[in-house]
Amino acid sequence: LSDLYDPEPAHRQRILAAGLACYLTGYGALLALGAHSLILWCSACFSAGAAIVWLINYFWKISIHATGLGGGLFILLEVSGQWVLPGGAVVALAVAWSRLRLGAHTEPQLIAGFGLGAILGWALFPLHRL
Repeated sequence: LSDLYDPEPAHRQRILAAGLACYLTGYGALLALGAHSLILWCSACFSAGAAIVWLINYFWKISIHATGLGGGLFILLEVSGQWVLPGGAVVALAVAWSRLRLGAHTEPQLIAGFGLGAILGWALFPLHRL
């Protein structure tokens, strides 16, 4: 409850860039292997989220944890239905609470991250239908 690794902005950018490279490499591998469109949709959402968070973080700190939660919850809702909402809400609130308690993010950074993830899940949804 008290451990926080919050690197300086330049180091955070390098970490985000490395994560983005991993996501894009994974997406390329999945595409080359002929992965199911649902898997490609998930991978595209997280790749796009990482890219946008990386860009935003040059100017403002946004929560990549919340971005992943927003996109992941949207994907789960589309795939599994509304029964995942209670559990998803509990997880989202727990992560938001921990990021606030540790001082890693502010409320606007968490809300923006969650919204970004959900919007990406929705915007990239047509990939699921390919």
